[in-house]
Amino acid sequence: MKRLLPIISLGFLCLQSHAQGFFTWVAEEGDFYTASNWDRNGLPGAGDVVIINNDGRAVIAADAGDRALSSFELGEFQDSTDSGHIVMNGGFFSNW
Repeated sequence: MKRLLPIISLGFLCLQSHAQGFFTWVAEEGDFYTASNWDRNGLPGAGDVVIINNDGRAVIAADAGDRALSSFELGEFQDSTDSGHIVMNGGFFSNW
C-alpha cells in the first residue's frame, strides 16, 4: 500500500500537466506567438485549444518552427457574426 500512493500521486501530476487550456485571441491582428495577443497573456501549446472569433487575424511567421496544439476554433459562434483567421507562412502544426 505504501508503494501505491506515490504511483497514484504521479498519475495525477501527469494528468495535470496535460490538462487542456483554452486561449482566446484578443488582438485585432498580430503574431500568433506573442503572449499579449491572447487572453491568458501566455502562449498556447500542446494540449491547448485556440479560439479566434473576434474578426482577428493571427499570423504565424515562416520561422515559427514546429508546434503542437489540441485544436483550433475559428469563425462564428452561437449568435455571432464574428470570424477568425490564421495566416500560416511556415512551420508545421501537429495534434499532440
